[in-house]
Amino acid sequence: LIAGGGSGVPMHELGMADLGNGQKQMIQCLLDRPGVLAVMKPSKVESERFIELVQRRSGTPVTCVSRLDWAVSGVLTIAIGGDGSASAEFVRAQFAGRLVLKTYHCLASGRLLGAAGTSGVHTASLKIEQRAEDLSRASVSEQGLESCTTSTSRAFYQFATAQGPDATIFSLVEARPITGRTHQIRVHLASMGCMPVSDPLYSRQNFPGDSRWCPRLFLHCSRIALRDFDGGTCVARAPLPRDLLAGLAYLRRIA
Repeated sequence: LIAGGGSGVPMHELGMADLGNGQKQMIQCLLDRPGVLAVMKPSKVESERFIELVQRRSGTPVTCVSRLDWAVSGVLTIAIGGDGSASAEFVRAQFAGRLVLKTYHCLASGRLLGAAGTSGVHTASLKIEQRAEDLSRASVSEQGLESCTTSTSRAFYQFATAQGPDATIFSLVEARPITGRTHQIRVHLASMGCMPVSDPLYSRQNFPGDSRWCPRLFLHCSRIALRDFDGGTCVARAPLPRDLLAGLAYLRRIA
């Protein structure tokens, strides 16, 4: 479905990292260009923690310039150089100026957003609420922050054993966040009745059933495009990880 690699140095490994709780993960470098590094972040680890592990393994000062949610996997962009370095400020300015093109893939059930290839723009403003234990939750609100996500329906699935007209249909949605609000893609999709698979926050009613076959939130950052410190265009791509592919194995494509 989604190819890996990038337009810089080919994908290579930086070494094994200890994520805690007995979990170890090979750090995969997706892109290595002047001033810019992109790695494959696994799910269920904070971006800041993973960047610390990248720095230890690479032996090079790096700076966090963007984040992926704890539950989200995929391309994580890092600036090469310490905080305040010219390269870090250059990459950070691209994110602040909405010049970085980000592509995510989300599997969802419920309302279909149109036939395969159908695109839409979602601009509901989002209000961010800080909960206990540093947990955040977003909701659609007229008093919220400006938010914009574009989406394209890419494929449709049903359970491999499903029969009859009432069988659940799942959409593979390609989402591109223009703004970068907390949980933006998840909230925009859920607010339209397109419920992300295995999302305990925004698809609670489906979570018990989803989690039996998909082990975690089906949301993955598959592609990021930006400029390196020399001004060249670079693209990093991350294929779907094994846990999400295992979830898809329960389904059959119907369109």
